[in-house]
Amino acid sequence: DRIVVAGDFNAIGRHQPMRNLVAGAQLRDAHREVGEGLGLTWPDRLPIARLDRVLFRGLEPLSLSVGRAAGSDHRPVTARFTAKPA
Repeated sequence: DRIVVAGDFNAIGRHQPMRNLVAGAQLRDAHREVGEGLGLTWPDRLPIARLDRVLFRGLEPLSLSVGRAAGSDHRPVTARFTAKPA
């Protein structure tokens, strides 16, 4: 199955419910695989945490970047994927 789950999870990676979600749904974290740096997304002006994530299964990540916010206190995350070879 191909799935992408992206958004503000309000949880750092060590947060147990977050770990349970990732493990239980067999998801992978795009930032861990192809992101650069710490990938901090919150708050925008001086980020201290990575709360916004792109989780996936059944695809291959090509890139993940964190941008500058416009009208939000979270920085936007953009990810690109390709179909996983059979």
